[in-house]
Amino acid sequence: MRFFRRSAPLLVMLLAVLTAPARAPARDEKQAAADRVVYQARIQGSINPGGAAYLDEVIRRASEDPSASAVLLELDTPGGLLASTRKMIQSIARSKVPVLLYVGPSGASATSAGAILLVASHAAGMSPGSNVGAAHPVGSKGEDIPGAMGEKSLNDTVAMVRSLAEERGRPVAVAEDMVRKSRSLSAKQALETGLIASVSETPELFLASLDGRKVRLESTRSEWTIRTRGARIVPISMSPGQKLLHFLADPNVATLLMSLGGLLIYVEVANPGITIAGVLGGICFITGFMSFQLLPIRTGGLILIGLGILMFILEAVVTSAGALGAGGLISLVLGILWVMDPAGGSLRIEPELWIPLVVSIAVFMAGMSWVLARSRKTVEKALAAMRGAGKSGLQGYTGVVEWVDPADPALGKIHIRGESWNARSVDGRLSLGQSIQVVSMEGFTAKVSTKKPQEKVQ
Repeated sequence: MRFFRRSAPLLVMLLAVLTAPARAPARDEKQAAADRVVYQARIQGSINPGGAAYLDEVIRRASEDPSASAVLLELDTPGGLLASTRKMIQSIARSKVPVLLYVGPSGASATSAGAILLVASHAAGMSPGSNVGAAHPVGSKGEDIPGAMGEKSLNDTVAMVRSLAEERGRPVAVAEDMVRKSRSLSAKQALETGLIASVSETPELFLASLDGRKVRLESTRSEWTIRTRGARIVPISMSPGQKLLHFLADPNVATLLMSLGGLLIYVEVANPGITIAGVLGGICFITGFMSFQLLPIRTGGLILIGLGILMFILEAVVTSAGALGAGGLISLVLGILWVMDPAGGSLRIEPELWIPLVVSIAVFMAGMSWVLARSRKTVEKALAAMRGAGKSGLQGYTGVVEWVDPADPALGKIHIRGESWNARSVDGRLSLGQSIQVVSMEGFTAKVSTKKPQEKVQ
């Protein structure tokens, strides 16, 4: 009994250990970090429908992946379309994981629409040497938008960026100044004002700097603690369709395609039978037209561009002494200057493109007009020589009747010097196979005699 009393506590402890539920071993922190993934999207160039569709796809995939801890958007943009910017902001708001924006690499910028996206992200960082800002709406030539349209566009953009700054806890005054005063900030200035969370040399360092930071997700209406240190970055590339859309949604590309298409069609009309020029021209023209449909445009400007190209084509078939070509050039220039709607974004047709393009088209049209004029003169000389040769060179030659008009036996066709000529008998009916002699020419019709040809039949 004494043995059992002394052993009872030990037996109770042993029984408790044996009957306790099994506990999982503590998970290694490094292994947990390695299981996390960050989906990475890269947008370089303008903000447009292609980029908006791409970002939405990456966010959707990350939201459906339980192991995803964030979406990393690496951005380098001069700006773009406000409509596409709004779609990207809506995609960020729908995300079930934080969307972290990094302006990089060094020398990159988040200008205009890019600055608005930075404010809209859940957390942002920049690489050394990058910049952000200059989000003031401007016209197609970089000027302020005049009148009520300019005021409307400015107030709308300011309200949007103010709302985003308030939602993300970023400095509202700085965000508004980027729009109202086109304020631009270096990476260091953006960090000092609280616009971004860190200045990091690489995306990996940026992610590590955010580890443990809390952000609020609109989609779940809850706080999310960012766990990105050591996470595996999974780059997601644009699909071929998104790449093509991203490339075409550029007013410079659209202008170049429409102009090239018009010139190729002009070459086809001026030189019928090439075929490939007409086919390629039609493809370029239609693709350029479709590209403009992706952009905020003024319909009148697009009509002027189309009218200018139509005048170029008509120049090839109508003798206008260059009037149609000059009118087409003026119409094209005006269309290029007016086609972009400044209220829709910061995209424009760069002078570095359209000025050389217009000069090249003018030189090309002048050269083609000169070639066509010389060709017409050559043809006219050839016809005159042919008429002269017919009047003097065929007279006295003999030939054979090869066809007789049933309605008028005095008319027919003759074979002479290896050629077929229209013929009219001056002294009676023509008979098939009959020998004749040319008496004279009346235009391109030979007057022939059927009486005793003196020369050898040709």
